[in-house]
Amino acid sequence: MSGSANGKNGELSGIELNFIDRLDRYMTGPLSGFGLELNLAAIDSSFTAPDGNEYSLPGTSDLTYNASIFYEQYNLSIRLNYRYRDSWLDTTEADVGDGNYWDEQERVELSLRYDLEDLTGYKAIVYADIMNLSDYEDVRYTGNIRNPNQIETYGSRYTVGIRASF
Repeated sequence: MSGSANGKNGELSGIELNFIDRLDRYMTGPLSGFGLELNLAAIDSSFTAPDGNEYSLPGTSDLTYNASIFYEQYNLSIRLNYRYRDSWLDTTEADVGDGNYWDEQERVELSLRYDLEDLTGYKAIVYADIMNLSDYEDVRYTGNIRNPNQIETYGSRYTVGIRASF
């Protein structure tokens, strides 16, 4: 016999704060292209699984935050991003009474763009994306962090290209 079952008594509450500002609101000139984006989300969730154990809702972290410093001016866009997410439940394991979790994650990424339209007369952008600069290790575990079942490292990834519309 096989099948799936839903939990019950699910609850979700939280708060999200976001701040975005650019220096061009306060000044002109080359430095006015700098800006900052900050985001914080705090969530509390729970549900009762079919086996009677209580878990947080799958896929929800208690705390996530992001920070971006950027420069956007003169057809140039540069963004440096930092992202943090604490551990979260991936799936429940009804047969053993434990859940499968992802441990906390951090990422640092850099994005570069240059708009070529003024130079070429066509909608075209040269870009470079550098992802996972921090080369953070992803860990999955069952029940608690002392019981890892998967550890992954991907290294940094680089994408460079040109996008054009004719």
